[in-house]
Amino acid sequence: MRLIDVLLNLEANGLTLAKLCKTGLIGTNMQMYKEIYLYIDARIQCGQSRTQAVTDTEEKFRVKKTTIYKAIKIMKTPVS
Repeated sequence: MRLIDVLLNLEANGLTLAKLCKTGLIGTNMQMYKEIYLYIDARIQCGQSRTQAVTDTEEKFRVKKTTIYKAIKIMKTPVS
């Protein structure tokens, strides 16, 4: 199971990321990383090239490519 799967399961069970941030269980950037990951994943699933998806994500979220790649890496991290 990946981190993104865990976060989506927690949200499905009524725990929001805002609550988790307030309690200090996750960092404040995690919400942004989750949104970036879901956005870019949706673009790629629709057939857009990864390069174009990254460029579109850069423009939408106004972040650098390194932030996007970091979000992807973190969200794909296996959690046991």
